Amino acid sequence: MSLFKHVEDQQQGRGRRLGAKQFFKEYDANGYFTRPDFIEYVNQMVRNEASDFVGIIQHLQDGANMNWKFIIREDKAKRKYVWIDFQFAKASKGFKLVVGSDILRFIEEYAVGLIKVDFTAEDLSDVALNG
Repeated sequence: MSLFKHVEDQQQGRGRRLGAKQFFKEYDANGYFTRPDFIEYVNQMVRNEASDFVGIIQHLQDGANMNWKFIIREDKAKRKYVWIDFQFAKASKGFKLVVGSDILRFIEEYAVGLIKVDFTAEDLSDVALNG
């Protein structure tokens, strides 16, 4: 295998497939959350943040194009978040993503094609709660 081929594949969106277990540090050294941290992260979501998280994961799983600027803002509760827009043929849809653990690295790795999301938010919930 060539080092250059590996880099080229990543740049063309041929990154590694990421399953739900690989999202967690207990199962993958490159994971983004520990299971307890993820449970706490979800339990702290308010209003539409849970449905936004589910929507983001669904669009990532579908391979949607994303417009994301690495601008971290604070909401009224002083929690850090980023705004992610997904581009579709005739419209865009935006989602709030609260910052926690390595979630920004996860989004960035998707954005540059290092990973392909092969799980749903429910899959993450199942692994976080049941292993």
